[in-house]
Amino acid sequence: MLQWTGLRPSAEHHDVGQKRWWLGTQPESLEIAAHTGIGLMVPLSKISNPEVRGLADEAVRFLETHSWCGRVRSGELAFAVAGVVGVFKIAFEPARSDVDSVLWIITGDLPPAYLVTDDAPDWQSALAAYIDEMRTWVAAVRNGSPTADVIPVSVAPTVEHAQILESRLDFLQREFVAVSADSIEGDVQ
Repeated sequence: MLQWTGLRPSAEHHDVGQKRWWLGTQPESLEIAAHTGIGLMVPLSKISNPEVRGLADEAVRFLETHSWCGRVRSGELAFAVAGVVGVFKIAFEPARSDVDSVLWIITGDLPPAYLVTDDAPDWQSALAAYIDEMRTWVAAVRNGSPTADVIPVSVAPTVEHAQILESRLDFLQREFVAVSADSIEGDVQ
C-alpha cells in the first residue's frame, strides 16, 4: 500500500464508527460546542490523547519549517480525529511583517497545510478551505498542469497520489464539512 511521505499510514480502512472524534471541548461543554460549530478550543499543552498530541506536535513542527515563522507563542486544538486529521489554530511571531500572526494548521494522514484565518472563523471553515485548496492540486495533477502556483503538497504530483488524496478529501468533506457541527458525535477526554 502506498503511504504519504512523512505522514501516517493510510486511514482508508478505518471503521468510522470506531474512531475517537475530538472536538476540542471539555465534556460538560460538548453540547454548546456542537451547537455553535466553533467549540471551545483546548490549549496544546492540555491535550491528553497521545495520538492527538502527536498531531499537535506535527502541526507545530510543520509551521516552524517555514522561514517566515518565528517563535510559536500558543496553539489550540479546534478539532481532531486521532490518527486521521487535526485542525489547530496557532499564534506565532512572524519573521516578516507581511505574514499573518495566527494561522490554521491542518495535519494528519494527509499533506499538512497552513491557512489564513480571514475567511475561516471556525474549524469546519478551515477544513473546507483545506479541501478546496487540495482539490485544486488534485485537478492540476490530473490535467497535467504545473503545481507551482497551487498549495504545496508533500508528495510527487502523480495521478496515483492525486487519487489517494482525493479519496481522503471526499471522506473529510462527507464526514466533517458537509454536516452540521451538532451532528458530529464527540468522544472527548
